[in-house]
Amino acid sequence: MLNISQNTYSQYETGVIELTASTLIKLADFYGVSVDYLLGRK
Repeated sequence: MLNISQNTYSQYETGVIELTASTLIKLADFYGVSVDYLLGRK
């Protein structure tokens, strides 16, 4: 769905690299939440 490698996803999770806006939007859509929620904002 994200069209990225497992290694890239792992680097997102560990903070080695930052999410791009388009990837963040895709994740929010996948999980059915807002981008603000993923970023820890209220």
